Amino acid sequence: MKGLGSGRVDHQFTFLASKDIHNVHFDFNSSYFLIGRPAGSGFDSFWQINLAFSRTIYGNLGFTGEFYGDTRLNAQNPAFASNLWALTYNILPRLVVDGGIDVGITHGAPQKRFFAGVTYSITNIYKDLKKH
Repeated sequence: MKGLGSGRVDHQFTFLASKDIHNVHFDFNSSYFLIGRPAGSGFDSFWQINLAFSRTIYGNLGFTGEFYGDTRLNAQNPAFASNLWALTYNILPRLVVDGGIDVGITHGAPQKRFFAGVTYSITNIYKDLKKH
């Protein structure tokens, strides 16, 4: 679609590990990105590391925290570290709303940003796969 994306070929390779410990859910992500340069002149690359945790506070209300960072992509995009904090609310088992703040820790990180979001799960793929 015109106007979406960079118009270049990009690749992302991700490793994800999750673990629940005493009512706290932990996620660790490590991603390697190859970002296409203009005019097909190769790729820039960087790593992104994330450690997130979440916990139910009361009923459908939850709390999430995340520490993340990127290595340097190129001279214009330096390495950085940041963190975010959010409240989540499960309206339905498949419908979640959230909002919070993302605060940069190091120079080059996005500074204070507020966000809000809605997540809707279309299907439970594991349940659907078991049917076949």
